[in-house]
Amino acid sequence: MYAKCQQFKFHDFNSAKIAASYCGDILGKQIDDLNMAGLNIFLGKDGELSIIVKFEGIEELRAYDKHSRDLRKDLNASFNFTEVKYSGVCVFSYENEATDISIAAD
Repeated sequence: MYAKCQQFKFHDFNSAKIAASYCGDILGKQIDDLNMAGLNIFLGKDGELSIIVKFEGIEELRAYDKHSRDLRKDLNASFNFTEVKYSGVCVFSYENEATDISIAAD
């Protein structure tokens, strides 16, 4: 699994909160089109915003690069922030699936 990780540091929490909502809306609409295997957006209390987008193949990751540049350009038009981004290979991932195993008594 491959991932694109973007970490933004905004000057205040409210800017990060607005940017997180915008990123969630834009990226959420592109899940199928970009063949995303996973999307996580994290918001920190001091104005940090982290976006992790996962893909099964390297070609999907490369296709996403253009969209990540466009997203950064959109954010840059409205906010002041610093950014760190990198592409990586997932070496460990665990997520507990939410399931209901209860049995209703009749």
